[in-house]
Amino acid sequence: MTSIDFRPAGVFSSPLFSTQRSARRASNAAEASVALFVPQRNFLFLGLTDGKICCWETDKSATPPRGKDTAPTRVLDEHRGGIRCMIFVEDLCQGIMFTGSADRCIKMWDLSDPRISIPCVHSLHGHGGTVLALEYGSGGVLG
Repeated sequence: MTSIDFRPAGVFSSPLFSTQRSARRASNAAEASVALFVPQRNFLFLGLTDGKICCWETDKSATPPRGKDTAPTRVLDEHRGGIRCMIFVEDLCQGIMFTGSADRCIKMWDLSDPRISIPCVHSLHGHGGTVLALEYGSGGVLG
């Protein structure tokens, strides 16, 4: 039997991602676990260890001024466990993002117009453990 050892390539933590109200509790801040850039929609998604997904609208031509607030445009909080993987599939329903989590669930997000809303349109429950990877092919999504 083959064994695969996963090691983090790096850790990024910031009080910006904290679920606590006080910056003094920054040690409880969620860490970024996975990132997904969707150039077709000009959005950046950052999955956190607390189950939240931070979203930023990007603009290739604009450079934010120094010191400008970089708070997320939107925060998605449907997952109950840390986000482990994300993929975007443009072929489905004008754009669907799939996210996998430590809550043993795969969620589908409608990205047809993320500037207006990013609803969770379906939750796929019943995975045997943490969803570590997702792949899309002609036969569907493999988690």
